[in-house]
Amino acid sequence: MVRKLVTTILGLALFLTGTPTVARAVPAFAKKYNLPCSGCHTIWPMLNEFGRKFKEYGYRLSPDQELSDQEHVKALGMSLFKGNPLAVRVVGFLADKKKEGELKIRPFHEAEVFIAGNVLEKISAFVEFEAEDEEGWKPAGEMGKVGFHPRPEVNVVAGYGSVLTADPYQPLNHSQFTRAMPMVVHHGFVADQPLGESTPFISVYGRVARRLFYLATVSTGVGDLEGEDKKDWTARLAVDVTRNVTVGGLALEGRKAVGEEETQKYRRLGVDFQVQFYRWSVMGAYLRASDEMGPGGPRQKDHVLYAQAYYIFFQQGRRPLVTPIVRIENYSMEGMKYTDGLVNLTVFPWENVKFAVEFWTNLSVPEGVSKSNRISFIVDTAF
Repeated sequence: MVRKLVTTILGLALFLTGTPTVARAVPAFAKKYNLPCSGCHTIWPMLNEFGRKFKEYGYRLSPDQELSDQEHVKALGMSLFKGNPLAVRVVGFLADKKKEGELKIRPFHEAEVFIAGNVLEKISAFVEFEAEDEEGWKPAGEMGKVGFHPRPEVNVVAGYGSVLTADPYQPLNHSQFTRAMPMVVHHGFVADQPLGESTPFISVYGRVARRLFYLATVSTGVGDLEGEDKKDWTARLAVDVTRNVTVGGLALEGRKAVGEEETQKYRRLGVDFQVQFYRWSVMGAYLRASDEMGPGGPRQKDHVLYAQAYYIFFQQGRRPLVTPIVRIENYSMEGMKYTDGLVNLTVFPWENVKFAVEFWTNLSVPEGVSKSNRISFIVDTAF
């Protein structure tokens, strides 16, 4: 049954790839430049070099980016108040099966609404609302930020999102182009403070001499909606060794309130790399956590190590057609070690529509823990 379903879905998706339609970029801040999705992405939402700079400079062209004069002049007159600032993303599971659960049919799993663009020439805004089936379709604010972008070297962004919201690189700030999020983003360790979860934050970032990206963030910890908890500090550096090779590092020092007077300390140290060359993209990271077991208690040291690669088969110039993705990761939870693997095959009938078959599994687990796996058939579209 599963084999027939895989064949049917992939056959339909591959048939649709024969359609010559080229979609324009979905977010309003990109629509105004009349760019295709592949203008800023390798496979959306993964950013390419152009897309990273576009994001850094507040969804505008930085001084070293160029479009035609006609498009540039037209774009300068656009703002949130001119044109449509809305974009929508819908994700569905045509079939979803965990080893220990029943087969689920969830064709309308999640809807996201984005309001994004430039409020003024040097002011950007990005707001995301989402609703999911497992939450009873209750709308929730997922992320929101406002940015000031006077120069590529100095930018300020503040809002509600992850501590790495302003990071244009993906190894530690993973855009969700697979169903299963990497543990480097999702794992909260003992203190339950994942890098990818939202928190009130203020970030200062910029790019120096074109190759050095820096980011400094003050935040208040995951789960603190009103920003009243103890303050966390995050520092991030990334260097473009070449146009296609980046290495970086991260350090986070934080505390969270436990009761009325006590605090629990936690620390994150990480290194990462990203290589994008021709049709290949390879990335990975190592993150070390050192969390107090309780206020003033001994520290538990855990880790996440992962590597991920994908290859793009192109059609019609730079438009992606088919992309196989492979990921392997090793991590520990309070000293108990796990290894997981993921294989994903994504097909793009159009640039803004993709079908995927994804298989995730535990490769090794601690003694006494049962292995799990999950297969998902996904349709993901943005408009």
